[in-house]
Amino acid sequence: DKTYPDIGDRYLGYGTAGFRTRAEFLERACFRVGVLVGVRAKMTGLMGVMITASHNLKQDNGLKIMDKDGSMLAANWEKLTEIVVNSKDLSKTLSDLSEGKIDGPHMDSGFDSTKGIFFEPSNMNGYVFLGKDTREHSSKLLEAVRAGVTLIRGKPHDFGLVTTPQLHNIVQR
Repeated sequence: DKTYPDIGDRYLGYGTAGFRTRAEFLERACFRVGVLVGVRAKMTGLMGVMITASHNLKQDNGLKIMDKDGSMLAANWEKLTEIVVNSKDLSKTLSDLSEGKIDGPHMDSGFDSTKGIFFEPSNMNGYVFLGKDTREHSSKLLEAVRAGVTLIRGKPHDFGLVTTPQLHNIVQR
């Protein structure tokens, strides 16, 4: 986590379908989203993350999170995602998550706090499908997501340059 720039007191809110801001503020958020998406993928079998800012200014970028059916991240997971992305102490936040000290949707989704977040479930692969747009900083942000997924022992698969609808379609199939 310390590999990625600290953005100080800046708060990143989960907006329509994800996080969006100036690219220089997203690298740590991408890593942290990778960690949380890796956890969710180990619970559901598959997730997707798209690095894109669509029609926003060229210095901006964003990331969209997709559930295993290709839809956007379940609304009840958005707050937990904000907590992880904006945590002042990621290790403590992950520890609290692993120990079941953070109430949230993960507790109603088959998450077993006795196994912790680094568990290897026998029935789930934990795949995270990744895509990016053509912005100059998209590759760097995608690598941060991949690092987070890998840390949590998820299985990232990079589809490279794709549109957001293409990644939605890939994830749902």
